[in-house]
Amino acid sequence: MKKSKLLLITGLALLIGASSCKKNKDDEVNPNSEPSFSEQSVEENKADIQASAIAVVQDFNSLTETKGIAAAASFAELVEISSPLESNSNFAKAPVMKSIKMLAAIEEGTIPATAISKELKSLTETSVPKSFQEAIDKFEGKYSWNSTDQKWDFTAVNDELILEFPSKKGGTTNDAVISITATAVSHAWDFIPEKDRNNELPNDIISSCKYNVKIGSDEIMNFDMSASYKSNGLPESSEIKMTLETIEITSKMTNSDTKIASDFKFLNKDKNVLSYGVTAEGNFTAEKINSVADRLTNDVNWEDYESNEGFDQEAYDAAWEAESEGDIAAIGEVVTKTEVYMQLANVRIVGNINDVVGLTQTLEDIEDDEGEISDEELIGKVADAINNNVNLFVKYADGDKIAETEAYIYENVDTWEDHQYNEITGEYENVTMTDSYWDLNIRMVFADGSKMNMDTYMEKGFDDLIDEIQALGTKMENAMQAELDK
Repeated sequence: MKKSKLLLITGLALLIGASSCKKNKDDEVNPNSEPSFSEQSVEENKADIQASAIAVVQDFNSLTETKGIAAAASFAELVEISSPLESNSNFAKAPVMKSIKMLAAIEEGTIPATAISKELKSLTETSVPKSFQEAIDKFEGKYSWNSTDQKWDFTAVNDELILEFPSKKGGTTNDAVISITATAVSHAWDFIPEKDRNNELPNDIISSCKYNVKIGSDEIMNFDMSASYKSNGLPESSEIKMTLETIEITSKMTNSDTKIASDFKFLNKDKNVLSYGVTAEGNFTAEKINSVADRLTNDVNWEDYESNEGFDQEAYDAAWEAESEGDIAAIGEVVTKTEVYMQLANVRIVGNINDVVGLTQTLEDIEDDEGEISDEELIGKVADAINNNVNLFVKYADGDKIAETEAYIYENVDTWEDHQYNEITGEYENVTMTDSYWDLNIRMVFADGSKMNMDTYMEKGFDDLIDEIQALGTKMENAMQAELDK
């Protein structure tokens, strides 16, 4: 596939995740509505953005006194001394236990950075049980740390796993309690083609899970997950909510044959830290998705164009182009409209493509111009297609618009030093090499008509915010070290 084709498909994929909605007079009902421009200058808006972000960062200062990390370190240490399920070694090897141990090791500095990725990979490679409900039932019961005998005492309890232990290293009072409940429902895997299924798929799947951590009467962490599934096994909806002292994280997903939506929120003290969401409308039936996926799969193999006479590049390129015909427009058969937003502190980026079909067809037509016009003209047409079909803007979450955006093209010049042999002098010399190509980017357009790309906008004016983040990092590091030194 040629460079411009890659640019078209990659650009489209990014744009389908860059979306907004039509104007709505009630900004409280629809936070993604497009308001009028702020009357403040570019620099005044910058100052407001920085002040809002600094306030969010400062709210995290209280987390340096959190009890949660100390409790995790204590629990991991006790499990190393004695497994709560000594008769079942799988408990100490379970993914949740591996993650707790890794958290404690990171805090204590006993795990090198190079080993963290290996540990994370091992978590994803854990074998899936044949029945989740059977696995849940294996671990139910209450396990209380016995500081005298340095082991866990077991008490039978139905439908719940309870762990009681000291919240601090060296403690003897079981003031920390972890409570876990979960249920699984029978599950079908009909959405997976029969040829791709195997006998290792579980016959049920988790439909709800609750995880609660208390120290004394204070709840420091709560996790609540629920999910429902279609008759063919695909997720229909899910909701996850987790609280960690002042932090609240929620994630929601809905999935129907005509609409898919996902929403994520990260709050601290009820103030937004980070949130984002995506909504897409179209035809999301398994039949349509599989049909388009099959068409997007390129079956051209280079081996078929090799012979004793060499490789037939021209025939290979022609076959590839024929096989790829309509790839971009096919996306519009699945997704017809899309919207996305991302909010950091009080600044919200919103955008939409209301006519994905029209945009994909336009890009497909532009692809046909490849080789007929210059790269500058080709990329220029892509920028025009984006500007005519995509609406993307930056606003205050609770107020005015800060900037609109537009796609633009620019000539990118790469310069590097190459060590080459000079046949005249008989010596190697450094030669300055250059190469240029046309590329596409997105820039902000302000109320006064001035334009600036995002990188340039962020380079200056946010020094105080950077200092505040660095100070918070140092404070949290010192607090963790103080906990370890006790």
